Amino acid sequence: MANVELARAFSEHRFTDVLPHLHESVVWASPGGDDVTGPEGVERVCGLTADYLAGVETEFVRFRVIEAGAIVVVESEATYTAADGEVDRVASCDLYEFDADGRIAAITSYNVEL
Repeated sequence: MANVELARAFSEHRFTDVLPHLHESVVWASPGGDDVTGPEGVERVCGLTADYLAGVETEFVRFRVIEAGAIVVVESEATYTAADGEVDRVASCDLYEFDADGRIAAITSYNVEL
């Protein structure tokens, strides 16, 4: 998969498509939160997120992708509707850094609940 496709897939919560493409020393940083290191750590957090999202309807109301060489930025806004009707809106910006082999070496995720 190309860098843009990997970044898009991860930001769309299609984690299983992306996990094989993580660098062995990948770092997923969330400013203001905890950083996750290594493919196993990223896979663990993705699993928890996927479990939560299994019972939630996700609608992206904005989704933009910008590529600049080995860096891809995905800016989005999504509405998450839980089975009980609770609605959350979140604006996100994910910055992906790729190594020369096309593996994700770093992710920085900014998320704001609206």
